[in-house]
Amino acid sequence: MDAISWGHRMKRRSWNRLASGFVALGAALLFTTLSSSAFAQEQEEAHVTIEIWRAIIKDSIESYPHLCPCPYSPNRAGRACGSRSAYSRVGNLTCYVSDISEEEVERYRLRVRTQASLTD
Repeated sequence: MDAISWGHRMKRRSWNRLASGFVALGAALLFTTLSSSAFAQEQEEAHVTIEIWRAIIKDSIESYPHLCPCPYSPNRAGRACGSRSAYSRVGNLTCYVSDISEEEVERYRLRVRTQASLTD
């Protein structure tokens, strides 16, 4: 085997390795792009759900006409209401995320969609 054909064969092998590396890199980039878009969508859905929780809790607190709707609400002295709150006594207010069911979140989403369609 002469030096020219050996060098040509080595160049071809190097090129094949390089090309397969580019294919692998392209596949990795595609996977990362798809994964990051799915991750971004999950993050957006989680963000929307958190905003819904906040809105449900805010609506519940605003519906109570007196001081101390929730245990963490401040009383006239500026301290937490604690066991003197309506939540602790009556229990029909929503003060924590753990009080919110999935059905309430879905009802809230439906209500918002209905209001949006009425305004369009």
